[in-house]
Amino acid sequence: MSSAVNLSLKKKGFSKNRKSILQYLPYTMEELKLYLENLFLLPGNEWMNWNNYGKYYPKKWDDNDKSTWVWNIDHIKPHSEFHYESMEDDSFKECWALSNLRPLSAKQNILDGASRTRHQKINNS
Repeated sequence: MSSAVNLSLKKKGFSKNRKSILQYLPYTMEELKLYLENLFLLPGNEWMNWNNYGKYYPKKWDDNDKSTWVWNIDHIKPHSEFHYESMEDDSFKECWALSNLRPLSAKQNILDGASRTRHQKINNS
């Protein structure tokens, strides 16, 4: 996540200034991990685990073979809709809030693109 934040700030001409994202987010990495692991338990996500987090490569993905599937951390409201210049900005905090993050099939994440809001509500139960 730190690399993703750094890249997003660089694209906008800003920087993390070597600061930890943990200083600006209201959760720890352990809390993020537990949050995502709870979402692995939802119907349709049972195949997700920490060993198959990764980048989508069309040549390696087989829709009929779950062992080839990988997932990403997805922003439900796309990252492109948030405008922030630093990690202090409220928009940064909203973008990276747990309620805006979920594990999603890397293939689906690419197909959805960054231009539309995903209206699927996350259910932690």
